Amino acid sequence: MTLAIAAMVGVFTACENTPNTPVGPGTGGNEGGDSTSVAGPEATAVTVAEFIAAPESKDVYYELTGTIGGSINETYGNFDLTDETGTVYVYGLTAKYIAGGTNDKSYASLGLKAGDNITIRGYRGSYKDKVEVMGAFFVKKNSSGSGETATNTKETALTVTEARNNQNSSIMWVKGYIVGGVNTDQSANSIKDASGVIFGTENVRATAIVIAETKEEKDYTKCLVIGFGDDSNTAKAVLNLVDNPTNLGKEVFLKGKVMNAFGVPGMKTITEFDLEGYEAPEIDFNVPVMGIADLRALYKGSDYTITENKKIVGVVTSDLEGGNSTSLKNLILTAEDNAAGIAVRLTEDNTYAMGDKLEITLNGLKLSDYGQVIQLNNVPVANVRKVGTATITPKAITIADIINDYAKYESCVVSVKGTITPASGTTFGSSSQHVSNTLSDGSNSITLFVAKFAKFVNETVPTGEKTVTGIVGRFTDDKKDELQLTMRNINDIK
Repeated sequence: MTLAIAAMVGVFTACENTPNTPVGPGTGGNEGGDSTSVAGPEATAVTVAEFIAAPESKDVYYELTGTIGGSINETYGNFDLTDETGTVYVYGLTAKYIAGGTNDKSYASLGLKAGDNITIRGYRGSYKDKVEVMGAFFVKKNSSGSGETATNTKETALTVTEARNNQNSSIMWVKGYIVGGVNTDQSANSIKDASGVIFGTENVRATAIVIAETKEEKDYTKCLVIGFGDDSNTAKAVLNLVDNPTNLGKEVFLKGKVMNAFGVPGMKTITEFDLEGYEAPEIDFNVPVMGIADLRALYKGSDYTITENKKIVGVVTSDLEGGNSTSLKNLILTAEDNAAGIAVRLTEDNTYAMGDKLEITLNGLKLSDYGQVIQLNNVPVANVRKVGTATITPKAITIADIINDYAKYESCVVSVKGTITPASGTTFGSSSQHVSNTLSDGSNSITLFVAKFAKFVNETVPTGEKTVTGIVGRFTDDKKDELQLTMRNINDIK
């Protein structure tokens, strides 16, 4: 029986790299274009592995080709770049070369997404001993990922050999037999040789399993290492050999990112699985209710795993149809009295409409934050059920109230009066990048956030004072701290 906990990312076919090929400066580059025609420093085309092995220098530029993956910062262009030799972190990508390496926040204008295969240039740097591509700028896009949908099914799952040859961060189904795990005796979190893999159940880590095309395989170079991070907790609990030694030799189908794990070909972010002989337990919703305010109070500034066997009940106040969200996996759940709310990140695309009343069972889930907004993270859809509908009445407050008592209103629905100033032009936003407009009442102002996916991005911003309804939020990183009001749809302006 398949346990569905999907989180989908784009897919594509990996491109070959040509190592050590000098590339000269030019005038511009784009999808399918000639990589030698882009303006910028001369660069040497290398694989990710060759880049990582190169000496650190701001004076030497390299050209890399690979797939966008990992956690993507849409503002500054931070992401993982993966090719068939490994993965490296890109610390900021700009649309064109900028002398001095200043980030002009032009990444969003490129319209790139997870799964896209691109060519970039940058120099080898590092941060806290982690190799990074720095001073990076865009050269061309070679192929597009397919957004949020895997290209294969469980019935057409890749073999282990096929998955080893397609380490491109795509979301794919892969099949194999569980043959072992990663050695606990290793001092580093990477497999250097055959001693790093144990074909059995003794001295293995709970954070990984090893699969192969046959139960008898003993050659680690013909296997796939499955790494279990925080985004794979459900799969980890069921599949790891420390807690489930009888899984050894069983056939398993896995859905996740085909990418290096422990430094060798593998998979991460396991979002669905089907294990031979396993029946997923049904979720028990007949448990006590915890108030959303009480749930928020459990978060003290660092990740917190919930151990209480309880549930929350609330109303969806974000608008799936309006589209003003940075991800289809996000929703906002607010108490019926609008006294507290919380951001929810699902493992699958959200299907719930504004006004749907939901129950979410909490035991084993994690509280974290995103941009300092408290979030119930990686919630399997099996933990959520609709129990009715309800209407939330917005709180009429001022911008000063949000600024002075932000925590009280975070993830609640409010209405404020003010004048909207577009970030540029006369419309609410852009279909190519997220936009921060300004909402001001003459004394105070906050950001009126509009995602590039919002259905109203091309609507003209009205002039004069208006009453604006939205969800209170925040985005904080190392560059800014921005209080936000997020409209749900165009009808939120009166």
